[in-house]
Amino acid sequence: MEKYRIEKENERFKRRDMEFIVFPVKSNCVGTHSHIHEAIEILYITEGSFEISCDNKTVRAEVGDLLLFRSNSIHRTVAGDSEKNSYLVLKISPRLIIKFLPNNRSADSLLWLSVNHDAAKFHWRADEIEGSEIGEGFSKLVKGYSSDDENAEFAMRIAAATVILGLLRHNDGQSDTRNTAVAELVYKAIVYINENYAEDVSAEALSERLGISYSYFSRSFKRIAGKSFREYLNNTRINHGEELLLNTNKSVTEIASLCGFANLSYFIARYREYKGVSPLAARKGTAETRFILGR
Repeated sequence: MEKYRIEKENERFKRRDMEFIVFPVKSNCVGTHSHIHEAIEILYITEGSFEISCDNKTVRAEVGDLLLFRSNSIHRTVAGDSEKNSYLVLKISPRLIIKFLPNNRSADSLLWLSVNHDAAKFHWRADEIEGSEIGEGFSKLVKGYSSDDENAEFAMRIAAATVILGLLRHNDGQSDTRNTAVAELVYKAIVYINENYAEDVSAEALSERLGISYSYFSRSFKRIAGKSFREYLNNTRINHGEELLLNTNKSVTEIASLCGFANLSYFIARYREYKGVSPLAARKGTAETRFILGR
């Protein structure tokens, strides 16, 4: 199992719903170790090259390339052998993206930007996005980042929206939900799962709640989210369980219950399936790492 850390939103990010960073990295050095977070992260390479991994896929990114890390994808960056290597980072919360997008586009666009699955593209080469708003948006982000003008933050929000617009225009049709109304329902289902994962959540009950048939809901959910309803629910529960394992002293039994698993054995089996180790082994490994690092 790939080791990674869970990155929490800081108070500044929570207030602004976005963060922009200019990130230089020395040759052949790790830019960021493997980590995950809820925020959507967009990287734009400005100097040198990088080896970039996202959920066990690795690419070489050059100047002008763009990378999209969706919510809770495991990602890592390592600089190439150029003397200067640098990228720009735009982290943005789904909450702010909803504010950017018109109501008739918010669900399908947000699903494409935030929900990760095996077939989801995350790397665009410079020639693929040439002439788009993306480069312009990042240039304006850099300008706002360096400015002490009282309107700089507002200008940066406009620039961030420009980047998102450019990205949506170059999504290779991957947001083909075919029906915006269905995308809206699946989006509501995903929000419901993330807010109620600890409860007794079922596809049957949720489809009834949304006013559509169970079979239609199940097919639509898997097509749009890239996972079956049960897979998405279990994955959400296991991710929350992992957070509790790594950051609290609660027992495995208590954590299983808090994450919606009525059966401890089932929790352990699903944890091993999704994370590659048992819950106790994951906790022990984290404790050993902290001891070695003196934390």
